Amino acid sequence: MFMIMKEKKSQSWYDGAMLKTAFLNALRKFDPRVLSKNFVMFITAAGALMATIALIRDLAAGQPFGFTLQIALWLWFTVLFANFAEALAEGRGKAYADALKEMRVYVNARLLTDKGTEEIVSVSELRKGDKVLCEAGDIIPLDGEVIEGIASVDESAITGESAPVIRESGGDRSAVTGGTRVISDGIVIRITVESGHTFLDRMISMVERASRQKTPNETALGILLVALTIVFLAVVLSLPAMAGYIEDSARALGFRAEGRISLPILVSLLACLIPTTIGGLLSAVGISGIDRLVRRNVLAVSGRAVEVAGDIDVLMLDKTGTITFGNRMANEFLPAPGVDDLQLAEAAQLASLSDETPEGRSIVVLAKKQFGIRGRHMDADHIVFIPFSASTRMSGVDIAEHDGRPVVSIRKGAAESVAQWVKIRGGTFPQEVEMMVQNVARVGGTPLVVARGKDVLGVIYLKDIVKGGIRERFARLRAMGIRTVMVTGDNALTAASIAAEAGVDDFMAEATPEMKLARIREEQAAGRLVAMTGDGTNDAPALAQADVGVAMNTGTQAAREAGNMVDLDSNPTKLIEIVEIGKQMLITRGALTKLMVAFSAYRESAKTQGSTGTLFSDVGSGSAYAPYVRIAVQQGWISGYTDGSFRPDNAVTLEEACTAVLKLMGYKMTDLSGAFPNAQLNKAGELGLRANLTKAQGEGMTLEDGAVLLYNALTATTAEGKVYASSLGFTVNNGVVDVSSILLSNVKGPFVAGLGTQLPFAPTAVYRNDTVTTDATLNAYDVYYYNETAQTVWIYTRKAAGRITAVAPSANAPTSVTVAGTEYTIASSSVAAQLSALNGGGVGQVVTLLLGMNDEAVSVLTGDAANEVFYGVVQTTSRSLVENSGPDVQQTVAVACTDGVTRSVNVDKQFNYPAGKLVAITVDENGESIQSLETKSTSGTVNAEGTALDNTALASNVEILDTTSEGLAGAVRPSRLSGVTLSESDVRYYTTNSAGQIDRVILDDVTGDLWEYAALDSVRRLTDEAAKKITTVASTGESSSKVNNIPAGYAAAPAASADENVLVKLLG
Repeated sequence: MFMIMKEKKSQSWYDGAMLKTAFLNALRKFDPRVLSKNFVMFITAAGALMATIALIRDLAAGQPFGFTLQIALWLWFTVLFANFAEALAEGRGKAYADALKEMRVYVNARLLTDKGTEEIVSVSELRKGDKVLCEAGDIIPLDGEVIEGIASVDESAITGESAPVIRESGGDRSAVTGGTRVISDGIVIRITVESGHTFLDRMISMVERASRQKTPNETALGILLVALTIVFLAVVLSLPAMAGYIEDSARALGFRAEGRISLPILVSLLACLIPTTIGGLLSAVGISGIDRLVRRNVLAVSGRAVEVAGDIDVLMLDKTGTITFGNRMANEFLPAPGVDDLQLAEAAQLASLSDETPEGRSIVVLAKKQFGIRGRHMDADHIVFIPFSASTRMSGVDIAEHDGRPVVSIRKGAAESVAQWVKIRGGTFPQEVEMMVQNVARVGGTPLVVARGKDVLGVIYLKDIVKGGIRERFARLRAMGIRTVMVTGDNALTAASIAAEAGVDDFMAEATPEMKLARIREEQAAGRLVAMTGDGTNDAPALAQADVGVAMNTGTQAAREAGNMVDLDSNPTKLIEIVEIGKQMLITRGALTKLMVAFSAYRESAKTQGSTGTLFSDVGSGSAYAPYVRIAVQQGWISGYTDGSFRPDNAVTLEEACTAVLKLMGYKMTDLSGAFPNAQLNKAGELGLRANLTKAQGEGMTLEDGAVLLYNALTATTAEGKVYASSLGFTVNNGVVDVSSILLSNVKGPFVAGLGTQLPFAPTAVYRNDTVTTDATLNAYDVYYYNETAQTVWIYTRKAAGRITAVAPSANAPTSVTVAGTEYTIASSSVAAQLSALNGGGVGQVVTLLLGMNDEAVSVLTGDAANEVFYGVVQTTSRSLVENSGPDVQQTVAVACTDGVTRSVNVDKQFNYPAGKLVAITVDENGESIQSLETKSTSGTVNAEGTALDNTALASNVEILDTTSEGLAGAVRPSRLSGVTLSESDVRYYTTNSAGQIDRVILDDVTGDLWEYAALDSVRRLTDEAAKKITTVASTGESSSKVNNIPAGYAAAPAASADENVLVKLLG
């Protein structure tokens, strides 16, 4: 028997332990038995092996080996990257499963024998059908059904919710889960599973299995990739024979020819032809959908369920708990003729003071809200409360004679029961009250009659309260093309009333399991996909039949077995969220217009065009899609509907998207051969627009599909016979769009920020010192660039301070400057002018360079502005012999600073600076100097966002350096410390800025895996370059001498995945 963690912590992809494990697993995946499961990567690895063999051969023969070495390295790196991506994607699920396993706690169970005695047995001895007793404090040994009693159960280990839940015999709340704890009362449980097959065991199995489960689309794409790889493999294998034949033919005609093709060239050609990028990342992509559900406390048993969730047409929702709160609430007091409202409210409140049901509590609340009647102490001996019972269908209070006051009896309950109780006491049931009861029932409410003695005081109107905002949510689902159906056991009158208030499209009243099942089959027979939620045994057949069946964890065992998803939070409303999340993955008509405008000549003018006036009834001037819809409609790429609407939230099918993109490229539909949609799909296939798309006719397109479609359009031929990207002014090399030309075509900068500088727009992507962040704050002397079209900003805070030792090629027209021994390229003529204005180009002067993209010098600070202080730890100390009016020993100290730069300073040879020592480097008009620092500590916990240490904020440009006593050091991103508690011994030194924010921190080996973390971070940054260089080397047979100067995060790789990231970012 086991318990699991009481708090599930979300693990970021850059969690150090997970990265380390993923890296080790990536190395294990080089096992040929593992690689063979991914045919594309297996072929790539085989090519890498052959290139390595060729390299060894060249080395042994003394032949030039540079080209072969590069091919081998990039191929091995490609395989490593694919393995690492898959291992990282598997990591979260495995970590989750490992956490469940580690938290198992074994206990004994209290078995009830047939003789009525109690025995203490181990969990492994329990069998299905056994009865066990669990009382307050006991852990439930295995999954089962409550057959006797009622108890509060702590299920926080599973759901994360601290509030206990009620489990009782009978009904749909009888299922209990092994590993949860009884916290009050006692229950008898019949075991429903064998040991080792509990829900939590299956939960672990589901999580572990999810990492390897494939959706139908994944399987189809995998088959396509294998087929393409086999085709290109055959092509490459045939090349040597063809080349030999051509050589022989040429020589026979008297021409000189060389037909030998080297093995490295064949291997590199194959790597370029086969879909290595998609093949390498396919497994990681497939895992992500199930992983997203796990993070929302939903376990997916079926990969198909994850995929289908975004294509749902019909949503069947149980009324209770999903559309309504599930508890009828007092809505109004309806007094009988001659009875005062206050009199009825006081009697109703008295009769409800001991009623702990939600209905009873709501009556007390309504009396207080409407009449200010407060709760009162009712613990006197003369007061007896009458609890509700199923036999009497009433509750109330009896007040005996006291202090000269007469006996009082008050009852509230069902109309028939109260009428009989009144008649026994000689009273009558008024006709007017009978009419009230019927009117309340007619509008879907529940009437409770209140009587005092033989007098009927009136009716309490209990209403099924519809959840706030549910009507709007159903409206959004309707706009997405999803029809909602409310399922309830209420009568048709009540169901119709609630359906109208909630805004559902249809309802099923007095629904039985057979009716639910028949309705689902009817919808599916019409070609629609159905989603449903349920928790009862009577829901099991319908859950099993539905395309997406979400079972509540608190439901019965039968329901949990039937569904293909299990919601651990037992929140029926989550089905709406699951479908909405799935639908958000689909591209809508509004999003398609935005994509097309971003890929058109109108991308710059979209912000000013179409911002006023109403073009369609559902796309007003305030709509985010308004300018894009106006441009797309005016240009004839897409049109609205005959009813005057555009329906921007409707999903787009493959044929609709292809038609719009063909129009974007200038094709007229009347010129196509054939009818819609075959003519459009055939033309799109002919132009290559459908390359790498797995969608078929009639299927909804995702945002990623839309990006692929328009990416393909860039290299396709327009109706005028031009390459589409060229018509937009972009560079196309050998049929591949130069991504850097797209991104950099509109980059503005560099700029140097002053106090209070603001960006001209709110960016959606921010890079600070080449690291992704969400903080776009500009501080004085920050260097920044921006691309307004891509809504992206790059901010650099790096500085180089020290004495200028050289400028080149001349002081009058410098293109580079050397500061503190490091040479920096000058970014612009304005920087060259700054240096030229200094005496002798500034040689010998102390300055501070503001560094920008690619560490280019953007500005030169002199005088007081050049003064800087850098904090860090000594890494190494070296001594060398120099000539200084005779031989002398010069001591140089290398200091790792908080900004991530290692600086070298010459110091007096008499001073000792051991490795790991805290120091500060001061740069002023006198040059560079170094001073020792005393420890300055603080403590606290870094918040989840990595923006504060307890109540002290971390500056937006905070610099964090983790160190060891040996002098090892590395810069750490604030998010790396998310949730970490730092003691005073962990913090060696820190500083604060003028706003009181911590801006520099030096830590004492807090990360523990500093070097593994830094190494893997470097691997992540290098992968884009790997994709680029392998293609460059393979296609030209030469080493790329220089990487394009493009911003970090945007490698100019022809791989579709890198390019689509850029294109999606261009959407803002």
